[in-house]
This record gives sequence, C-alpha cells and structure tokens, in this order.
Amino acid sequence: MNKSLKSNFIIYLYNVFILFKIISMKILKHVNKQIRLKFFYGYKFFLMKFFFLSLKFKVLIITVFFLNLLIDRKERKNIHGLALGRSIFNEDIKVLNKTSDIVSYDNLSGSFFNYLITEYISKDILKKSIIQYQLDNKNRKKIYKLISKVIYRLLKLNKYDFIINCNYDYLRHQEIAQYCVDNSIPYLVFYKEGINSKKYHKNIVDNQTKIKFIGTKLLVPSKGIKSAFVNSADKDLNNNNVAVVGVPRLNNLVIENEEKLIRKNTKVKQVLLLSFTPEEKLTYHDKISENYIHELAKNMHIDIFNCAKKYPDINFIIKTKVPNHYQEYVEDLLSNSGEIPSNLIITSKGSSIRYVFDSDIVYGFYTTVLLEAYIANKIILTIKGNDKIGIEEFFSKDHSGVNFRFDDSSLYNLIYSYNSNKLQSKRSIDVMNEFFEVLDSPNFLIDKELFKILRK
Repeated sequence: MNKSLKSNFIIYLYNVFILFKIISMKILKHVNKQIRLKFFYGYKFFLMKFFFLSLKFKVLIITVFFLNLLIDRKERKNIHGLALGRSIFNEDIKVLNKTSDIVSYDNLSGSFFNYLITEYISKDILKKSIIQYQLDNKNRKKIYKLISKVIYRLLKLNKYDFIINCNYDYLRHQEIAQYCVDNSIPYLVFYKEGINSKKYHKNIVDNQTKIKFIGTKLLVPSKGIKSAFVNSADKDLNNNNVAVVGVPRLNNLVIENEEKLIRKNTKVKQVLLLSFTPEEKLTYHDKISENYIHELAKNMHIDIFNCAKKYPDINFIIKTKVPNHYQEYVEDLLSNSGEIPSNLIITSKGSSIRYVFDSDIVYGFYTTVLLEAYIANKIILTIKGNDKIGIEEFFSKDHSGVNFRFDDSSLYNLIYSYNSNKLQSKRSIDVMNEFFEVLDSPNFLIDKELFKILRK
C-alpha cells in the first residue's frame, strides 16, 4: 500500500469513528449524566486497549489511527494547535482554551510517545540520560523516522497550525521538535520549570542549557528567567525566540480570587501534603544537601501521619505524583509507623490544584503548587531555606498566611490555632511577580506570539 493510499485509508477510518462518536453523543444527550460519563470513560478505555494492541503488532497505520482518536479535542477556533499534555501543563492548556477567543488547543498526552519509542524501536532507549541520547545517532535516526510518520499523519488529519509542548529536555520529544523545525511547523515550548526565585534562575538555566533548544519559540514565565536564557551557553537563544508570557493557570487564579470571598472557617476540615521524594528536590543543588533533604522528606510525611491520628475528624491527603514509585515511596516510609488512619488518604489521582482548593492548610516544600496555594488564600506550611538545604524556598520571608516548620509540633500547632479570618482578602502582587509575570489576561501574550510566528 503506497503512502497516499495509506493516508486516505486512515482518514476514512477516522471519519467513520468520528461519525459514530457524534451519533452516540446525540443519543446520549437524552440520558442521564451518570450514563454519559460511563460511556465516555468506556470509550477512552476501549481506545487505549486497541492503541496498546496495535503497538504489540507494530502496525503503525493502526497505531496512529487510535492515537489520533485519543486526542482530547476542543472546538476549533481561528488558530488551532496540538498540545503535548503532561500533569500540571494540562491545567495551563485548560485555561488557554477557556480564555482565548482565537486560539484552540487539542491535547494529546506526551507519554504516548514513550510507548511508541519503546515498542517500535527499543525498550532501553528511555533509560538513557538526555545527554547520552543526543550522542546516540543510530537510534536517533530510527526514532526520527518513526516520529516523522506519526506527526505527519496527525498534522494532515487535523490541520494543526502549531504544536506546543512543556519543557524541552524530554527525551521522547526531541525528534518531534526536530521534525517540526525541519518542516517549518511552528513548535513552541512552554518552560514550566522557570517559576522560581530570581536568585536561582541562572542555576536552573545553566542546567537546562546543557541540552540545546530545538523549536520556534521558548515561552517563559518571567523577565528574570528570559534574561537567564538569553545570556546562557545556548547562543541560539535570543530576544527574538524567547518570550515572556506569564503562567496561564496562575494568572487565571489571580483573576478568579479577586472576585471571590474568603471562606470564614473557624476550624480545619482538610490538610494537604504535596508529597515528594528527596531525589527530585536535588536536581539543581549540591549533593551535600542530600542527607538533610532525606530526613526532611521523612519528617514531613510523618507529621501528616501523626496529626491524622490526633485529629480523626479532619481529612488528611498525601498527594503524590502519578508514576507508581512516588506512591510506593510514601507507603514504604509509613510502613513502620503503624496502621494508616482511616482519615488519611495517599493518592496519585487527580489534579494537585483541585486538592488545594478543597483544603484549608497546604503543606509542601519547593513546589510551584505552593504558589498556587498562596494565590488561592490558603494557609501554607513550608520549610525556610538554609545552608543545609542549599536553596531558599519560594517563601524565604514572612508573608501573610505563610508559616515555617521548625519541629515535629509545627503542623499540630498550626491546626490547633487555625483561623482563616486572619488571611488578607488579596495576596501580594509583589510576591507573585517574583516568580511569574502577573497579567490581566492569561492568554494575551501567547496569542500575540502565535500571531507573530504564523504571519512569517
């Protein structure tokens, strides 16, 4: 079967499935929400099963067919692109779809490309570091050939104007970026790791630019991180291809909270711990910090466990990242502490920000979600930076609603003395500007950058 015939065949199959979906949805409008949800998740489950089955048989045209059906589609606007979704980046995409009148973003989980690479090329490739991968010309050529076919078909089927990704050091996306550059397809990267204190922009960028940027434009949250990239070792980055756009989900949160009244709870109903493993906090920092951070991680999880036992009428949530090893780390850590109380839930499911909204106290360390909790007027418990950690936290000084852990009793005392009435009605814009550009419109600057690119 030649290339043209294959493409026409996959388009035909795709149209048949879309027609089936439209007819099904029209019928389901007349049944209750519960049945509609069951159908939706059943439909996704069905597609996932067939996608993985096609990987086993290595029939690429069928794999692309099901991959295309797994795209989360939005109503098409004047400019239409594909986002390669991942965890918190999905929240930014949701906000952009909601707030932009002219740009729409379909969303396809970037992790699907991991499965493509491991099944069609080799299971060992993703074990390599990004530096090792860049030197592996033989496998890079194989992956480029595979990815070229997949992206070509997705673009042809959906007529996307651009592709947007988060970060540019994911191994699985190197050849997507290269294919787009080679074929003059706008490829934007939203740098989600740049939400950090100005003091550490250089360290973070020095680590990031060990890998060369491949793409049309790098979108960053603040002027400080832009300056660090423009003055970095990667001489291909300049004022023309690095743009400040803020952080859509955070800007949207600022706007929403200006219109909301603070809940006047007199007691705590839910406490959230933003769980972490020590290794993920040592990426950019001196290894001298390692023992201290291992102990810190242990103590923070034990704090939640002990308070859950002391306060049986309060819900405690330990929210981990999605990969299994994060939840396994917590379960192993607490395994010697006795039976887990019924009011303590350890979960990797759901969005962290949704748990933040439902919680009264948010406990965490060196994560951007704490900034979201700050904007959402939550009481925060965190760690004050010091020489042992080798970093300063997001909140290195006292701000309204921000508290620091000093010993094992800090969380207990915070719950005991909790009073949400002490919170300001609006958090400091100056604090927010330390980390990201606070904008009146979450989508404005990204829309503007897309116009510039597509006009060329």
